[in-house]
Amino acid sequence: MVPKLLAALRSRGVLDHRRALGGKASVGAILNAFLDRMNDIWDNELDPAWNRISGQDYEAERAITEEHDRFHQEYLHAFEAAIRRAENGDTLRQTCDAAVARSLECAALVWRRAAESKLNMHQKSMKKSKKAISRAIRSLDEQAVGLLRRGIKVRGSSDKMKLFKNAIDLVDQASELASREG
Repeated sequence: MVPKLLAALRSRGVLDHRRALGGKASVGAILNAFLDRMNDIWDNELDPAWNRISGQDYEAERAITEEHDRFHQEYLHAFEAAIRRAENGDTLRQTCDAAVARSLECAALVWRRAAESKLNMHQKSMKKSKKAISRAIRSLDEQAVGLLRRGIKVRGSSDKMKLFKNAIDLVDQASELASREG
């Protein structure tokens, strides 16, 4: 009788261990995907932006460190949803997606701070220099300022980051040109 009862319960999915584990497995899969996305943001956005600021700009370092803290709090939000609130499935996926979106906003702010830092340090360096600033350097600086302003106004973290990165590249070009001219 017991084997027939077990077979009947299995046929209705009541004792299906794969189904019982499915909720946990999907939570694990969602959290793994979340971790992968967060690692990508760190590796491809936050770390490179940190490397682009001047070591002499302590205010920028402090501001970027605060954004790093906000970024790390998003891990807490996702794991708290999975563990304390026992979210799973689409609800957990939405929570993780929102955390990733906020993390991308942090990354955009980090790139903004890096671009502002780079531009400010370059402009200070140019003011200290007694030599005249060439038209080419002024043009690169103006373009960088324009990209920075557009990046502040544009919506979408990816678009912001692109503009801020391009502004940094222009400042680097201007600095390189100034060193060759000087």
